Amino acid sequence: HIELPEEVVVNLTKMTDNLLKNPNTPSHGQHLAGVIHNEKYIYQQDFIDAGVNDMLEGCVRTYIHQSATLNGVPQDATVESQINSAWIVSQYENEYNPSHNHTGCEISGVLYLKVPDVKGRRKITSKEGKRDNDGDIVFPYMSESQREGEVLSKGMLQVAPTRGLMLIFPSWLIHQVYPFIGEGERR
Repeated sequence: HIELPEEVVVNLTKMTDNLLKNPNTPSHGQHLAGVIHNEKYIYQQDFIDAGVNDMLEGCVRTYIHQSATLNGVPQDATVESQINSAWIVSQYENEYNPSHNHTGCEISGVLYLKVPDVKGRRKITSKEGKRDNDGDIVFPYMSESQREGEVLSKGMLQVAPTRGLMLIFPSWLIHQVYPFIGEGERR
């Protein structure tokens, strides 16, 4: 995970605002698993024009280099990467992304530009004190252990998005996004 600099978040938000408003921006939704109305394609030139391409590419290369080093690849190995696909997920009330992975690439990522405060909106008495999953991204990599005191595996990683957070992960890793209720856009 990476906390993006404020300038990058602002530039990406302006870029995606413009792409979402532009009727000529191609939809990417037909290629995606999400039950989401507005998913627009982002070209690499859009990242370049927003002044964020080099920073995003650097984050991916750092992730690859760190992962490779942890797996025995020499520190001085050359890492090359290129963003080959990107899109906006403009998610509103009751929209969600079911369990899926990404094809046609090795590395995936998600970064959050807008995150409404969706926690605590559902008022279900029997769920008081339980984790509020609304709007969270989940990486289920095996069945979650329910054994008390389990220290060997948690079975999944669940993250509540925050503005400016970027997550990078292997493209084969299954993930999903929970819906939320009420006002606001999760982008």
